[in-house]
Amino acid sequence: LGERAGVVPSGYGPLAMDATWDAVRVDGTWHRCFWVSAWPTLSLGAKWLEPLLLDTRGTRTITCVMEPVNPRASRRHLTKDSVGVDSGIENRASKGFLVPVELRRAKDDIERRGKELAAGFAEYRYLVLVDVAAATLDELDDASNEYINLAGQCGLEMRALDGRHDAAWACTL
Repeated sequence: LGERAGVVPSGYGPLAMDATWDAVRVDGTWHRCFWVSAWPTLSLGAKWLEPLLLDTRGTRTITCVMEPVNPRASRRHLTKDSVGVDSGIENRASKGFLVPVELRRAKDDIERRGKELAAGFAEYRYLVLVDVAAATLDELDDASNEYINLAGQCGLEMRALDGRHDAAWACTL
């Protein structure tokens, strides 16, 4: 079908790929992939992700994959999380230490999750990958540092997928 349309099969994908530990070169472009490993723990406004999405100079692709979690597993994780947070709050309070705001918010979050599960809403597991692309390795280093800083402004932590940039790049297509 492609040949009938005048497109050669070699034009369907990359012609050359060279994977290194800290990047992958696909045809003439260098790529570095990051995994969003930590999300904000504080309440955020509607524009919290704007710097990463709009304040950029280079080329990047953001991919989000969401998978529903089995309701039984959600309940099990919720119970485990609840026990951990409750014991942390109780331990600090019994010794006269100040209970951090993060722990109180985590308790509120667990209660909210419990209500959502009881109402029939599903919980999701998700994976977010950020692929940064540039023409040269030096430009890729600069762009990568810029995106790490922008992610930090959003409250995100990104980790490079060293040794796996080729597989991660394919997942961002």
